[in-house]
Amino acid sequence: MIDKNFPDLILTNARIYTQDAHYPMAEAVAISKNRITAVGNASEILTMALPEIRVINLEDRLLLPSFTDSHFHYYDWAVNWDSIDLAFVSSFAEMKEVVSSKAGRMKKGKSF
Repeated sequence: MIDKNFPDLILTNARIYTQDAHYPMAEAVAISKNRITAVGNASEILTMALPEIRVINLEDRLLLPSFTDSHFHYYDWAVNWDSIDLAFVSSFAEMKEVVSSKAGRMKKGKSF
């Protein structure tokens, strides 16, 4: 079992852009329960590596911080909730099939 004070994942041998003006680049990052717990040079971070901790060598790849912005546009959804999504249609025949299928499910006199 991994001690709660140790990470469960270490990413090393990377070019990590930290977005911290005082420490803009790093080589390794320690992650515990999906949260970054330490950033630094590889030798510092690797001292946290127990045998059961997963260590991934990023082979000098660039690692950038990112966030998932989970939001929803209610107005756009409400206006378009019953529209036809043709984003994955790859031919005219397939488009006709999708439109025909949708039309067959519509109430008489209703448009889409």
